[in-house]
Amino acid sequence: MSNDDPPPAARFYWSYRLVGAVACVGLVAAIFWVYQREPPESSGGTPVTASNPSVGGFPPAFNDPRDDLSQRPDFVEVCGVGRVRLQPSGDVGLPEIATAARQVVRQAAARLAASSNDYDRAVGLYAQSVYAAEQALYDYAVARPGCERDEQCEREAMTFAQEASAAATDQLARHAVGSRSPGIYALAFYRCRRWAEPAPASGACAQISSAQWAQIEPDNATPWLYEAAVAARRKDAKSVDEALLRASRAQALRLHDEAPLRLTDHSILRTDDPATTAMAYYQLVGMRAALPAPDFQLVAQHCLPSAAMDGSRRLLCSDLAAVLAERSSALISMQIGVRIGERAGWSPQRVAAVRDRLNAIYQVSAESFDPKDPYSCRALELSNKRLTELFRHGEVGAAERLIQASGKSIAVLAREWTDSHPSRTQVPTIQESK
Repeated sequence: MSNDDPPPAARFYWSYRLVGAVACVGLVAAIFWVYQREPPESSGGTPVTASNPSVGGFPPAFNDPRDDLSQRPDFVEVCGVGRVRLQPSGDVGLPEIATAARQVVRQAAARLAASSNDYDRAVGLYAQSVYAAEQALYDYAVARPGCERDEQCEREAMTFAQEASAAATDQLARHAVGSRSPGIYALAFYRCRRWAEPAPASGACAQISSAQWAQIEPDNATPWLYEAAVAARRKDAKSVDEALLRASRAQALRLHDEAPLRLTDHSILRTDDPATTAMAYYQLVGMRAALPAPDFQLVAQHCLPSAAMDGSRRLLCSDLAAVLAERSSALISMQIGVRIGERAGWSPQRVAAVRDRLNAIYQVSAESFDPKDPYSCRALELSNKRLTELFRHGEVGAAERLIQASGKSIAVLAREWTDSHPSRTQVPTIQESK
């Protein structure tokens, strides 16, 4: 049985989203989803200049002589394959291509892990750790039917995955301990943190902490938010307040979650098969999506509705909202930040400016792909360009470049979005502690 068609016994494995997207779903639609999902970053880490992947091994759209399938909703055009019937799930059902793509990504990760470039090496080790854990979870689930319905079995599966990925994770942690690169340290923190709760970290991971990350990158709100969460688990209210204060004074919020997209560079990925390239892209998008985000809920709970805030708390929450909504590279933090800003007494004009910016990003992202054409060569070229920009500029930065390229103002784009999506114009509600 292929890993791309897991039996019911393995379903819980997919829920962990270690790679997040092994099944073949619309690549370009996934890119749009990424623009609307959760935290990334743009600076930090060893600067890396990607080569031009838009001239890689897939044919340009204007050389594709095949029929236009836009009027056949039951078929789609897969670049380099031809007409493929869609499955009821929307999957194109090409497991052999997904398998080949995983192999290509693993090879690319191995090349980066052996690189003399410190940042590339960290990205490669991170990807190797993720893939080792993913494969272990799958194998464990297949060998134990019904494991997804047994909490003890699930815990054992996670332990098995931890052991399988321990070598790569430990190498990454040791690499980060000797580095002053925020991007490298963040990757080690994410992999070590996955296994740190509730059991304490071991090996080199024991030396990786949000406190050390905050020392390396004090002007980034992200490690301070993790520090606040650590203090909250200790029920140390004073330390929570101190960490949130430091976060509120940060210059920006950066997650460094664009790192897996380093592997999309054609000089690294090295595949001339366009369908495999597309699937590899999608798997890397999933790996990026699976990176954790700080506990924004903690911030939301700290900043209760305006009636519950005193003067100092209101000022702190307003400053936190400014970092999250106006100085972040992550769309999810913008969504949460504007809600907190509204609670903290921001003017209607300031709140509207952030919401218009969000809606403009949604609209310009929606305009950048054709949902009827998610697998074609044209879509693959566009996706390659978008992923390169996402790696270079972060989530918000890449989206704002789309706005600039559109030739439309934020106000116009925001109005187009609200006119066409009236039910999606409200920022998601944050649960509140009473």
